[in-house]
Amino acid sequence: PSRGLGDVYKRQDYRKQNSSDWYVFPEDRENPIRMREYLPAKWMDVCQGMSFRGKAAPNEYYAFQIGVWSPEMPLNIVDYQATDLTCGKQRIPASAITCFNLEGVDPKGESFTRDLGIKKGMVQPLWFGVDVDASLAEGVYSGFITLTDSLHGEKKIPVSLQVEGQILTCLLYTSPSPR
Repeated sequence: PSRGLGDVYKRQDYRKQNSSDWYVFPEDRENPIRMREYLPAKWMDVCQGMSFRGKAAPNEYYAFQIGVWSPEMPLNIVDYQATDLTCGKQRIPASAITCFNLEGVDPKGESFTRDLGIKKGMVQPLWFGVDVDASLAEGVYSGFITLTDSLHGEKKIPVSLQVEGQILTCLLYTSPSPR
């Protein structure tokens, strides 16, 4: 989506049709958000509240992103909450979902969380990872991710992950034997 720019008039029309202080754009990992100062033209067709849909194999660590844009003011994303992704009685627990921009483990092995400031008019990709357990049955697992800005409220993004295919196995690299 980072190719092709939504021009000024399209952005103005988009804001009129989707009135909000800030906007979220779910995006697949195959389309990394790279241009921080521009909106991809294809986002002009995205309705706010549109769900993210991805496909993952059992035992995959699946990554995706949510682009955040605030045209008129800076934001301070202070939190995200994920729900379990459920498919019937099966579930991917919320604890298996991580936002790399807001939490993680530092080089010393210590856990950290942080707020994320986003400048007015800039696009900020938030990268998420989902640890898809090898034991999950095939199906569509659905839930929500809610982003919270310290001054401007919340955005709730529906998330669906279709789990299908062969269980991914870990391939260990071994160096070639000396000749």
